[in-house]
Amino acid sequence: EAQEFTITAGSSTNITGALGTVIKFYPNSFKDKNGNIVNSGNIKVYLTEVLDPQHMVANRVQTVTESSRLLSSGGAINIIATLNGDTLATNGYGIEFNKRNNIELKWRE
Repeated sequence: EAQEFTITAGSSTNITGALGTVIKFYPNSFKDKNGNIVNSGNIKVYLTEVLDPQHMVANRVQTVTESSRLLSSGGAINIIATLNGDTLATNGYGIEFNKRNNIELKWRE
């Protein structure tokens, strides 16, 4: 099930999912349907964390190659952002996954 957060557009904000995924949004992280940076208003962010086989099965997520061979996966996330009911596009954000096996994964879109 997606977790819901409300953030203020135009500011730097971190959200932390229940499984430890940290998403860092920047002042210019969202665009509207016309490609304009959204810098005001309350944005609803819906985060789904799929970080282990149990969550992958529950969310029907699979990792396969073109030859239908199964891949190993460290997980995935899904982010949907809306403003006044309109879906927004992302314009860059940072991700820090939960530490597992003493490895910290960081990525920035």
